[in-house]
Amino acid sequence: MVGSSSHVVDERRLRPIYDALDNLNNKQAIKLADALLKKQKECACAKALKALALLRSHKKVESNNLLENIKETTTKFDDPTLQAMTMCYKESSNIEGIITIYELAVKQCKENGKENEEFLSHLFMAYVRVGNFSKQQQVAMNLYKAHPKNPYYFWAVMSNVMQAITTEEGKKRTMFLSLAERMVKKFIGEGKMESQEEKDLYMMILELMGKHEEILKFLKEESALKRRDLEIECLAKLGRNVELNVLYKDMLTDYPDEWSHITGLINTCLELKDYKPDAPIDTENKQPIHTIENLTEFISNLGNNNSFMRGPPLGGLEICKLTKDVEGAKVQLVEYFKRFGGKPCCYNDMRPYLHLIDDELTNKKFIDDLKSTHTPTQDGSSHSEKINRLNREICIECIAMQLNYHSELSKDEKFAKAKQYVLKYNESLSLGKDLKPTEPQYGDTLIQLSFHILVELNNEIGDDSKLWHIILMLEEAAEKSKTFPAFKLFLIFLYAQLGASSACEKLLEDLEVKYIVYDSLGYLFSNATYNTGQFQLTQRIYDHTFSFYKASERDIPEQLASGYKYGSFRQVEEMTELKDRLKRSAHRYHIVMEQMFINIAKECNNMLDTRKKFNTAFAEQLQQHEVTEGSVKTLWNNRDMDFVNRFDPMRDYSSEHQESFDQQLVLIRYRYLMLQLLRVCLNQRKDEQEETLSAINTQLKEYGDFIETLNDKSFPTKWECIHRPKSTDLHHIIRQQKHPVIVQNLMQLVVRAASLKTGSDDSESDFFSKTFESVSSQIKEIHENLSKELVIENENVFNGKSLPQIVFFMEICSVVAVLTGSIKESLQQHESGVKTRKRNKANQNKKEDKIGDAVITFVKKMSTLLKQFGERLLDIKKNNIDKTLNDKAMVDLFEKTSSTVVTKIWDKVQSSYEQSILELNQIIELKTEIFSIISLNSFSNLAVFLLLL
Repeated sequence: MVGSSSHVVDERRLRPIYDALDNLNNKQAIKLADALLKKQKECACAKALKALALLRSHKKVESNNLLENIKETTTKFDDPTLQAMTMCYKESSNIEGIITIYELAVKQCKENGKENEEFLSHLFMAYVRVGNFSKQQQVAMNLYKAHPKNPYYFWAVMSNVMQAITTEEGKKRTMFLSLAERMVKKFIGEGKMESQEEKDLYMMILELMGKHEEILKFLKEESALKRRDLEIECLAKLGRNVELNVLYKDMLTDYPDEWSHITGLINTCLELKDYKPDAPIDTENKQPIHTIENLTEFISNLGNNNSFMRGPPLGGLEICKLTKDVEGAKVQLVEYFKRFGGKPCCYNDMRPYLHLIDDELTNKKFIDDLKSTHTPTQDGSSHSEKINRLNREICIECIAMQLNYHSELSKDEKFAKAKQYVLKYNESLSLGKDLKPTEPQYGDTLIQLSFHILVELNNEIGDDSKLWHIILMLEEAAEKSKTFPAFKLFLIFLYAQLGASSACEKLLEDLEVKYIVYDSLGYLFSNATYNTGQFQLTQRIYDHTFSFYKASERDIPEQLASGYKYGSFRQVEEMTELKDRLKRSAHRYHIVMEQMFINIAKECNNMLDTRKKFNTAFAEQLQQHEVTEGSVKTLWNNRDMDFVNRFDPMRDYSSEHQESFDQQLVLIRYRYLMLQLLRVCLNQRKDEQEETLSAINTQLKEYGDFIETLNDKSFPTKWECIHRPKSTDLHHIIRQQKHPVIVQNLMQLVVRAASLKTGSDDSESDFFSKTFESVSSQIKEIHENLSKELVIENENVFNGKSLPQIVFFMEICSVVAVLTGSIKESLQQHESGVKTRKRNKANQNKKEDKIGDAVITFVKKMSTLLKQFGERLLDIKKNNIDKTLNDKAMVDLFEKTSSTVVTKIWDKVQSSYEQSILELNQIIELKTEIFSIISLNSFSNLAVFLLLL
């Protein structure tokens, strides 16, 4: 093995270092590398392996320095060295570094008069990983010229295609696609086309160019290509419904249960309603099905040979839906239920067609017709017959709920109906006693039905008295179906309603949330934990979520490289889109902003630490996740809103989902602007005062303009249905517009303090005094309103729903502390400058003393207010949280059920409330201490002030 320039290093000498790294013994690897480097100082491979060991020992700076040394001193790179350096760059998420080393290696080879195929291919893949399509194309063509192989040529073609896909300019897109097309046609003309993947790429190019006729012609010429899906797509785009209809008919003859072909045949038939045959039907001239009668007959005949096929009867229902044949749909729905009512899938199959039955009388008759299709289970019935009967009963109840069959029931009747479902569920448990722990119970859907009725009932009552009943029901059901995810998701929804977020932690563990689920369902649980002050739990969730995003940043580039390597060019396009979806995920941006606010509350406890945070970690995050007015609209909505079955009447929730997403974008933008305001305030420089003030004023104007746009918007405060998106936190943050007004007022003081000049009149000090008084009054009003909501009236129990308001009160207090500290620093610098001037000391500090007094008065009020609030929370923890079990609903539930689960539920809720109060009180103590420190320091003692801050 070649080790470095002019030195041949025997593999035997490097092998122990590799073994130590493989065994995770990094110290030993460093020791062995040092020993080898003493003998061979210029051994680049040993240096690279040492750099990898240093990186894995969390010595990133030393590792980077060593890698830079290798690049500067190595005159001839070899493959082992480059591979070791590549591992370093991959593990440190510095993919650009891989490009640098292979560019050097390729350059060295070129200077020696040859092209190294392996180095060039690695350089190509390095450009693939960072998405530099232009450089990819250049390297691929260089590869092909030096080593004429088809894959290299088509790497260049695909690079042009990706440039076309990712550009927003129409002319450039056309240019790149035309170039790619000409490149492939050149190969076709020369007879060099070899593999299936190359032909697929050509058709992909034609598809992007909209040349569907040429695709069909190519498919006809390449008869070995079995791409019926592409043929169907092209015929559909061209509107050639006759050929498409015949094609679907032929395919259904071979595969009669293929649903996409059935719906395709139906749609083309409806398009051909005015079709007239232009020739007699014979074996050479196949005619399409163009009448509803013939279509119905054809589809019904498809299932003659197999009674288990669900596609043909569902095809009949699809015809009824599209032709609005209500009577026919009723008949076929009943027939379908007769055949498949005993299957768990029956309800979901019938759901898209139930809206055709649209009046109350018809609904009741339809339900009666369904019930009449099966007889009661006899005592001697087999186990499978009993399950069949249960499934039919469940299906009928699901259909009844979708048809609003229970809408006219009174509140008591609804509650009785929910209890009836639970009783039926308990009876069904005997059928599942032999089920494996990983299998759901046969009657689990009954619990879901009961859940939906009780949630609706609870919303009607408006006092959450039924929440305890629902939680008890779900907790008991979750014990029996330990792997059924719906129950856990429902419980997360309900505990979030109560503000008991730590009760969700075990549920999240049981759900085994991982991978893409953090992005698609993260909105369900991450907000709930932050809003209740459970910052430790929130941090754990955020860490796991970021681990997924970071892993995707590392793994997707490797998948892209594999796509090129194996010719899976469609995968390249898909993975590129996935990469962008995750990089620009709105949920990712949301938790980045929330994470910084957690750090401000918990860790920014003096001006020195706060400024350091904003100039390092925060600055990097804000730069990577910039949220301008335009860029926020490019974020992806990756939320999954259909994660559990629905039983409500069919309706389109897309407008509500979009409205919710728009509000999430507003929240992200608000958070970003607030953080940017704090950043510019903390980066004031006395020697660049004009630039600093300009930056602050610009940021303040942008913030103010944004707040103006929110004045005419209302934000929902309740999360009433699990199928609808959760409300954002905007109603807490911008409640009565107090938070933004407080920030804007203090920002004005930041500007005035930074631009304060000696010799001005008393209006300046009056402005400071009045503004601080206004801010103090606003914060006091928020505090008083919040204090009234901490305990539920007439019950003397803690109100868990007040936790989000406490969290955002702490948040604004944290922001106020940072801004006040910034004001104080500016005033201190001004006072220091004044003292160096030779003027009448008796008169020159009069104004500064008044302003200083205003600051001290304000921070003392803040300190006192926070101290009182902290004492209030501790008092509630001691005297009210323990009494939550005395809640009438809980006592009533315990008396009626005698279930030990009631106590377990209470323990979860109580411990969650206690943890929230504990963590929030810690924040209060930190902020109280900051304000106390500021208030204890007079302006005449600058040194002490700066030391304490």
